[in-house]
Amino acid sequence: MVHIEFIFLFQSEIWGYKPWLNHKATDSENERAKKAFEAVLTVTASSSYTAEYENFSATVKRLSKRMFNYDYPEQVSMFVANFHDAVLLYATALREVVQEQGMEAKSDGKLIVTKMWKRTISGVSGEVNIDGNGDRKADYALLDMDPVTGEFMVAVGVYRGLNSTFELNDSRPIHWPNRQGLGPPLDEPNCGFDGSRCETGMFRWCISSLFSSFSRKSGEYKPWLNHKATDSENERAKKAFEAVLTVTASSSYTAEYENFSATVKRLSKRMFNYDYPEQVSSFVANFHDAVLLYATALREVVQEQGMEAKSDGKLIVTKMWNRTISGVSGEVNIDGNGDRKADYALLDMDPVTGEFMTVGVYRGLNSTFELNDSRPIHWPNRQGLGPPLDEPNCGFDGSRCETGMCKCLSSLRLINEFDLLSPGIHK
Repeated sequence: MVHIEFIFLFQSEIWGYKPWLNHKATDSENERAKKAFEAVLTVTASSSYTAEYENFSATVKRLSKRMFNYDYPEQVSMFVANFHDAVLLYATALREVVQEQGMEAKSDGKLIVTKMWKRTISGVSGEVNIDGNGDRKADYALLDMDPVTGEFMVAVGVYRGLNSTFELNDSRPIHWPNRQGLGPPLDEPNCGFDGSRCETGMFRWCISSLFSSFSRKSGEYKPWLNHKATDSENERAKKAFEAVLTVTASSSYTAEYENFSATVKRLSKRMFNYDYPEQVSSFVANFHDAVLLYATALREVVQEQGMEAKSDGKLIVTKMWNRTISGVSGEVNIDGNGDRKADYALLDMDPVTGEFMTVGVYRGLNSTFELNDSRPIHWPNRQGLGPPLDEPNCGFDGSRCETGMCKCLSSLRLINEFDLLSPGIHK
């Protein structure tokens, strides 16, 4: 790891964090982890810490203490501000629809959604720009770890979504480990971009779709397909995606989930005049189960402590820990840290149909990984030899090639939860 041969993927909402730090580890173990993270660049939602945001943050902390008996020891997450701005955008569109069409239009979901497109509002998270497709033109920051403090604090670059530009921070250049002042790594990998300089089938790419809008069954997922591209362009993309494995949240498409999905579609049509042409997202089911878990804990607290305890946030939260409930998304297992022991699916593309199918499942409850014997992984360009070599040409420590060859990129989500609700205001 310390020789920058790997890509690290992790989730965080806060700048200034130290993802390498483990308080249960020894100093030497943490020092090794810190050294490894010198090779990590992190992409995260760009935060606008203005006076308005600080006032909003102070208000959230004050209300949290007064209403839920919860003290915020940390910075209020930007996702809280994003949720606020999502509601603000919706309320703005709703008000305009009612003013123009009358109160009878307040449940016309299609009309309200179209009012959110092609507009900009000023929110506590900054400028909220929604394009004609319902996507937010968000800003993203590129963070690099300070090798001295170990913090991912300073943005070394910023992507501006409104005008699709990327700006490097001249006052805080990127730290390139093991380059002895030579600057960035080589522009071209030792094996070439197409791998022609090394044995074919040497690498297998892995992408994470944990927080994406992908909500369909694995057999309906074709991320390489672009309906605006030519057949030859799509064929090239399909060929490239043979080398891709996808990690995504494992969905439980049971009869209960299908009934829940049908109910959501029916209510969406009746209450908001919106027809669901697609599969109802598994995130909708997850939100349902989150409310179910909260309601279960709240009921127990009130039964044990009386109605006066209904606003005791700490007590309610602890009731959610170390328990399992059955939800429409499947078994919901929460550990002693308040983390869900979720299941994840490993998808591989069928080279004939171009569809991604489940080839393995990770079970969070017992930390096991099961391969699908009826659907083995397809290894491209290996002529039936199985997986690629166990060791890269440069070795795991990079000792066989020039050092400083890689700077790994971490996808910091981002998504945020807000990406699920606001940056995509879709048809």
